[in-house]
Amino acid sequence: MLPYVPIAWYDSTRFPSFGRCALVDQEVCSLTDELLDESLQSIIFNTATAARQAGFQVQVNRFDLFHGHFVKRRDGEVALLLHASEYPARSTSFPIDLGFCQTDSSLEYDPAMMQFRNLLVLFSGQPRAFVLDAEADCIKALIPEYARQPLYVLYEDTFGEPLADVYFLPGYPLGWTLRRPKRALRGLRAKL
Repeated sequence: MLPYVPIAWYDSTRFPSFGRCALVDQEVCSLTDELLDESLQSIIFNTATAARQAGFQVQVNRFDLFHGHFVKRRDGEVALLLHASEYPARSTSFPIDLGFCQTDSSLEYDPAMMQFRNLLVLFSGQPRAFVLDAEADCIKALIPEYARQPLYVLYEDTFGEPLADVYFLPGYPLGWTLRRPKRALRGLRAKL
């Protein structure tokens, strides 16, 4: 569990964009607490590393894993839903146009990889991370029919009330977009 500190925000800034690709279409905030920022960034990057070590192909980059969604679960605890394989390259095996951010993607589409693209981090006690199998009956039941194969989009509100979205890339501080007023997030900081 991270130590309690009040959440404070830097002025808004823009998250990196790549030509016509804007990974975030609005301004993002940064945390003024560098220790908290580093701790959360470490959890996110270590989750990707642990997934790779377990045999799942996850890389933190603009085509694969670069964002997540913090939610307040029904029990009051906080969770983070991460989406990997965000922009696989368009090909004969993946003919879906995902827009400008898919352009020049180095991420090859792999149905097995997409099936395990959703990662969940729980912050009750020590942070614990899980790679979710979108074809497992209990997870598949949470995904609307239209969002299943080939994309396997698991929506954050499935796990609770959306609080904030977090964006990350190597060499950059975390970028945040708030889904709730800042004052509401301050009370939840103790749960992280």
